[in-house]
Amino acid sequence: MELDSVFIEMQLVKGVVLCVWFYFCVILVKHFSGHVFMKNSFQPIINAVSLVLGPLSLFAAFSVQFARRASKKNISLWDALKRLFKGSFWGKGLDSEMINESLISADDIDILDNTGKSIEAVYGNNTSRSGTAVALLSKQIIADAIQSSASDVLLDPSGTEGYTVRLRVDGKLRLSREMNTEVGAAVINCIKAVSGMDISEKRKPLDGAFTAKVKEESASFRVATAGVVNGQKMSIRLLSLFTGRLELEEIGFKEKDLAKVKKAISKSSGMILLCGPTGSGKTTTMYGMLSAVDRVERNVITIEDPVEHSLKGASQIEINPKAGINFGDTLKGILRQDPDVIGIGEIRDSITAQTAVQASHTGHLIIASMHSSDNLTAIMRLKELGVETGLLASSISLIISQRLGRNLCEKCKVSEKISSVKLQNLQKRHIDTEHIMRPKGCKSCSFTGYKGRTALFDVLEMDDETKNQIADLSEITRENLLAASSGKMKSKIRKEALKKVISGETSFQEVKSYL
Repeated sequence: MELDSVFIEMQLVKGVVLCVWFYFCVILVKHFSGHVFMKNSFQPIINAVSLVLGPLSLFAAFSVQFARRASKKNISLWDALKRLFKGSFWGKGLDSEMINESLISADDIDILDNTGKSIEAVYGNNTSRSGTAVALLSKQIIADAIQSSASDVLLDPSGTEGYTVRLRVDGKLRLSREMNTEVGAAVINCIKAVSGMDISEKRKPLDGAFTAKVKEESASFRVATAGVVNGQKMSIRLLSLFTGRLELEEIGFKEKDLAKVKKAISKSSGMILLCGPTGSGKTTTMYGMLSAVDRVERNVITIEDPVEHSLKGASQIEINPKAGINFGDTLKGILRQDPDVIGIGEIRDSITAQTAVQASHTGHLIIASMHSSDNLTAIMRLKELGVETGLLASSISLIISQRLGRNLCEKCKVSEKISSVKLQNLQKRHIDTEHIMRPKGCKSCSFTGYKGRTALFDVLEMDDETKNQIADLSEITRENLLAASSGKMKSKIRKEALKKVISGETSFQEVKSYL
């Protein structure tokens, strides 16, 4: 079925239903004779009211449905009406009018498989009209994701209602598009085909990848599917965008913290740990550090899962468990390649942890990330992975815990109305509330109230005194670590979050989990 015909059919059905209902109202009015006690002079008025109210009731039902769809897309009813009437009545309907207002269109983007074949050549061989239409819609979904600076695209079956397309923008999911079941399944097969995946396998989890090109620049995408009730679920991760990675100075460190980071990466040995949950920006920070390393004079090797950016002058190794390439064994192997700096995408197991710590003692600078809630937890986690307390204390030069929070939209943010109780608490702490803002929502931020993200950092420099005190501990616990560091290891994320609120960069609602 052609994609355009799907949308046109929906408009036709609504138009036919409205015409039939109006005709039915006319028939009723024509045969309505009124009541014996009703004056004949009232009959024309009653007929006129009936003719108006009958069709109007059905039009009201359509209007309610229209308003709900506009609300689901975070668009005001007035803006939705303007967008709808900009296009023709026989166009692709409200969904298309709301979504396809992007600077990047399907015609501007080329999606290629790992051999360089286009999505049109892979899916439909450029001969099937329906195949070409599906390929165009697939390209537009990817174009919308790039235009929105999304990190992920999720295609999900929603029962009998078809498929939804959601974009993760600034860490939050938002609805982008809705498709019927037939179109949604076709789009998933199309993306699977260009990603080198088996389109006949609909139950087992599969992985694949493709590349998108816009104006001679490339972006990489990782695709994963899984069989779920009512169809297949697809997740598309944007690994590298055209904007490229951030340089170290652009990451968001304060001057004092930036100086600590530069000092740590200039050393010939030691370990820098990046901590935080999934999606907290650890990989971006790691690339920022590696980009500041002189990759001509120093041999830089990274182990990543997956490789998200191309780092000129560095040797990058991608983890592939199916081929027996894992973090631990790969790290042992690259130590024979005379590395000066080693980047480890994630410390997951004891082999990787112990090898990384030992390497930091033998003339290698290790920059590694791991999942932990704060600096204290990172040290405790390494201890759980079998690292000796003495080696652990002496190897770590710097620990950075981080989080990401959304920035308020500069075009629409408004002053926060603070409750009297909260205001008193803030005033007791001598906190200026003049610049505290809240989100409102406008066209520039897609009516979310937020645009872009800001980083919250807790940078801990391990001085010799702290290292010696940790090395003397008989047991690694939170209480012992806090005492050994004289409170230096206490998390500062809460304090940094409050500073961002006070300066008007973000809101209380956005960072409430840290406060």
